[in-house]
Amino acid sequence: GIYTLTGIMTALLVRSSTGKGQKVDISLLDSLVSLLSYQAGMALNGDKKPHRMGNAHPTICPYDTFLAADGYVNIACGNDTLFDKLIILLELGELGKDTRFETNALRVENRSALYEILTPLIARYTVQEWDKMLFKSGIPGGPILDLTESLSHPQILAREMVLEVNHPRQDRSRLPGFP
Repeated sequence: GIYTLTGIMTALLVRSSTGKGQKVDISLLDSLVSLLSYQAGMALNGDKKPHRMGNAHPTICPYDTFLAADGYVNIACGNDTLFDKLIILLELGELGKDTRFETNALRVENRSALYEILTPLIARYTVQEWDKMLFKSGIPGGPILDLTESLSHPQILAREMVLEVNHPRQDRSRLPGFP
């Protein structure tokens, strides 16, 4: 739908500047292929065949879903500065001196070794504790919410992304809002 809208808007823009109509041709298959971004780039331009990685990012580390004491949490250290903040948060000063983890490229290369260190430490804290610690440290991340939790999240409600409407057969009906 978003690609269709983009195609229509582009066609209208071209029409307004040239007076010529456009054909908009959008397919679900094309739209899905465009979402392969990193994986497609590696498959088309790299020497490695991408493999399944769950929620791990293929070119950034650590940028993944981890098991906390009572559920799952996302931790997204998208650059060296954020990784340094994670080291400070976990009181792992010596890790900053480990040459295997000096740069993102090295962390990606040594992902397994890094996860062996991080995984048990992350599991010591609850999801709620991680949410607070990550926010306070300025590290992107947060809890993995199920659908019900997501739809009742204060930010979703504040953004009016859950609407209540009249329904002919029931008192009320709730549905997703329009972004």
